[in-house]
Amino acid sequence: MEAEVQPEVQLEGQLTEPVVEGSVVEEAKEEEITSSILCQPIFLTQSNVLVGIGDSDKNLVKKSISYDDFYRIFSEMMMKENREATSNLLLPSNCFFLGYSESSLRINVYYPETTENITYGNSTFKGRVPNMILSFSLTRGRAKNEWKIAWAKYFCTDMPVSMLSHNFISDVNTSSRIYMAPFWNTYSEGNMCFGNNTMPGTFVKGNLRGLDYYYQFLFNSPFNNDLGVRGIISYDTPSEWISTLKKAAKEGKFPYERLRGYTPQA
Repeated sequence: MEAEVQPEVQLEGQLTEPVVEGSVVEEAKEEEITSSILCQPIFLTQSNVLVGIGDSDKNLVKKSISYDDFYRIFSEMMMKENREATSNLLLPSNCFFLGYSESSLRINVYYPETTENITYGNSTFKGRVPNMILSFSLTRGRAKNEWKIAWAKYFCTDMPVSMLSHNFISDVNTSSRIYMAPFWNTYSEGNMCFGNNTMPGTFVKGNLRGLDYYYQFLFNSPFNNDLGVRGIISYDTPSEWISTLKKAAKEGKFPYERLRGYTPQA
């Protein structure tokens, strides 16, 4: 026997499928409400959506709209809310690329060449650090304007920030002069092994300035030789590379020619 579809189903706070006689409808579980919007009562029928207009059941007038129009209106409303949630962001220092969609952010940050205190094992030394590029992918969290780290990657370049590609940098690209970071504990794709360190993973109220810690971490935590230094050619021993970085610090110039895949600038 063919099931009979009820002509109308009133919604109370959530969208459901039209109720079919003989089917089982589970009671909705109460969920935490993270945001709210002003809404009108709506009714789903087999062929269209009825929107209730009025402030009481007695004065309620039902206006019929198609499912296509209902989907379009609802989608535009949600997109507007998401755009407003993304409109105010506090970015990390030296951010030179920001790409965003309704559910994700892509960020590149540039840190100029400098000399820093670098710790390897139990010893700390002054070493030269190349121009660094940090790449971040973030996804939207449950709360409004909350963002979560999907991944972070480390690269370096011999180029000033003004000469970099206008596209999001997320991989090594030697033709664009984007190289692996010349540090221990770095994987070939750019990810860093953070060991037992706790890294910031959730950012609230659009405040992304904590992303700077991913750079500061390089000099706040000791390196080890678990992965070697994959970003350079002719890696012999940790002591040899440490000596090279110490010498470069005294000279005030990082040895970019040691980077894997490096070619001199024309």
